[in-house]
Amino acid sequence: IDSYNYDTGLIGEANRVIYGDPRDPVSYPGVNAAGTDIFIREPLDFRVKISLAIRTNIGVSFSQITQQIQSSVFSLIESNPLGVSIDLSSIVETVRLIPGVTSVVIVSPPYNVNNDEIVLATGQKAFVVQLSDISVSLLT
Repeated sequence: IDSYNYDTGLIGEANRVIYGDPRDPVSYPGVNAAGTDIFIREPLDFRVKISLAIRTNIGVSFSQITQQIQSSVFSLIESNPLGVSIDLSSIVETVRLIPGVTSVVIVSPPYNVNNDEIVLATGQKAFVVQLSDISVSLLT
């Protein structure tokens, strides 16, 4: 079957809801207006890489807290809605709430008055390819 004529996953489900499914008209009657075409496609990916520098309480394991920070920032970015920019202060706040972290500095992307968010356009979805895209270093 030509892959352009057969959709699976979320896009396939969206097609069934909008256009209907003749094999199951009760569950999928279709909701689009007659004669309209609705273009359904995947979101545009926007890869996020971020570098943080942290200060910790005495006695806190840096390797252990690094994993917590990476997981928390990963979750924040992945749960961000489609097309909604991510304010960098929310990343600082998320990391700051982790027990043992006393301060957080965003090293990159630049964080200043003119650059206070990761800007996403309509249809873009922020994602992190791997946890190493979230770099954490220790402030001395």
